[in-house]
Amino acid sequence: MKIAAAVAGGLIMASFFLPAVDVKAGKGAAREMFGVNVMRAQIEASRNLALVEPLIEPALQSYEVFAETPSLRNLSTICAVTKEILDKTLPLLAPRDPAQKSVPPLGQRLPFREEVQVVTGALWAARLGLWLLPLIGLIQMVVPVVTLRREDTGLFGYAALVSRFFFGLILLLLAVIPVLAVDASQRPFIGPAVWALLAGSGLMLLAGVAGVNRSNWWYVWLTQVALLTGLVGFIVMVVQVANR
Repeated sequence: MKIAAAVAGGLIMASFFLPAVDVKAGKGAAREMFGVNVMRAQIEASRNLALVEPLIEPALQSYEVFAETPSLRNLSTICAVTKEILDKTLPLLAPRDPAQKSVPPLGQRLPFREEVQVVTGALWAARLGLWLLPLIGLIQMVVPVVTLRREDTGLFGYAALVSRFFFGLILLLLAVIPVLAVDASQRPFIGPAVWALLAGSGLMLLAGVAGVNRSNWWYVWLTQVALLTGLVGFIVMVVQVANR
């Protein structure tokens, strides 16, 4: 199970660098799927500001790199360069007048300060979340190898098995969403990164469940069932709130 967990970590790390969308089949679907077109519109709207003019072309080049290889690694670069430009433009932008009921489309005006603040916060969170993926994979790959000859007992073993199960479950849900959310006709768009994440997270989940021993199986499984129940309850609550 530890060898399986290490392999799972390697697959999860690989999913960060592999294409998330098949470029040949997708024909630009990656830009729409990850909101790259929206970020590009934010950049284009700031083009006429001299303060950020030197940053515009490198940012647009990073978009082209993403178009060629739509990986999560390249997406994190887009988030970084977009946030840098928007942070520089923020002091120059005017707040939106609450009395102004209708405004021109974003491409025909500078964005409002409130709009940019929301976008920069989302970009920061997105980049942090993206880089957590290879970090989780690295830890998952190294720890089982280092402790290969050591049985998972005591507090360390309990924490290792529970965290392996929990993060495997979260990543499995993230990998399943694009597979189930698209139509059968769009499945060819799914790139190897999604399949690597799906296989790695499933293997990680299995290693967390099957890695128990005779002394800790009952309380490890009990904790895992509690985590699964809590996660399902949270998802149901979110769905109910969204449907109101």
